[in-house]
Amino acid sequence: MLNWYGIFTNALWIIGATILLASLSWSLYDAGQARKRWRSQLAAPGFTLVSSLGFMLIALGLAFQRGSALWQAAIWLALAAAFALSAWLANRERRGLSAELRPLLRQGMSGPRGVAIGLILLGALMGGMYAVTIRPWMQPDEPRHYEVVMHNARLGRPGAGYHDVNLDWERELIADMEAQDFWWYGYSLVGWDPNNLPESFDVIWAPRYSRAFFQLPLYYDLAGLLLYAWGDALTLSQSVILLRLFGVFWLVLSLGGLYALGRELFPAHPQIALGALAFAALWPSHLAANAAVNNDPMAEALVIWTGFFAIRLLRRGLDFKTLTWFFAILILAIYTKRTAFSVLAFLGALPLWGLLQVFLR
Repeated sequence: MLNWYGIFTNALWIIGATILLASLSWSLYDAGQARKRWRSQLAAPGFTLVSSLGFMLIALGLAFQRGSALWQAAIWLALAAAFALSAWLANRERRGLSAELRPLLRQGMSGPRGVAIGLILLGALMGGMYAVTIRPWMQPDEPRHYEVVMHNARLGRPGAGYHDVNLDWERELIADMEAQDFWWYGYSLVGWDPNNLPESFDVIWAPRYSRAFFQLPLYYDLAGLLLYAWGDALTLSQSVILLRLFGVFWLVLSLGGLYALGRELFPAHPQIALGALAFAALWPSHLAANAAVNNDPMAEALVIWTGFFAIRLLRRGLDFKTLTWFFAILILAIYTKRTAFSVLAFLGALPLWGLLQVFLR
């Protein structure tokens, strides 16, 4: 059986190394053709952009190597973020825009945007607190969602289904649920008997509702990659916290998208966007729901960003870049959760708005 996660993680650093070597080779060739010093070519923003992307992919590939300790992965992820920032600044320089980091930070942290960033960070902090303080398995349907992720990770591939169910793995989960006092705090159809624990999820929740393999796969495939890479160094309960923090990551994207959507809808009234953001970032139930092992946080973030790009298209007209982002995120949304199919309404809104604009002219 192919280890698709292993193929993917190794492909990341191999592709990154290929990009890096190709950019070095091209810069050396170009310097010779232009009769310039190689050092000047290496300092060009074009080379910085491409090489930074190569280094970023190498760092990501090494961060997600199976068996990596979390501290090692954190270092590689920090390096990947630094190279991503370097690529972004180099791209700005190529376009003739300011690439000085400090002025950009001061500009970004001033005015309503600075308040928005503060609210997003506060929401992320509070969401993280929920993630680590709520006992494992106590969030709604958490064992069932975790089981799908666990199967993906242990099988080394995305797309685990009902035919892959391993009852021994379920019994591992049930034993850990017992260690976390699940039957005192969680939801179950059976009573608690420490000397006769259920043998499968079928007993706990009845066969029809016992497993979540019917869900659309994208969230579980991505979460499975995290568990594949770092789960060996963690206990089951600790890996629940890891996946909850993955939900907090999507919470940050949701909050950022909500603010961007508000600014797009009401560009002259930033206080409206800030009010909506504050409500979402400080609402305890919303934060707790996002700090859980399930596909809701990812679906929420993708739906919000799909809405943002749809509104931008409606307000500013067709633009290839915006249209590409719209369709890319829309596809991701409908592969995450069935309730995200509501974003398909935007597909009908766009041509109708275009026809209305033509009619009004």
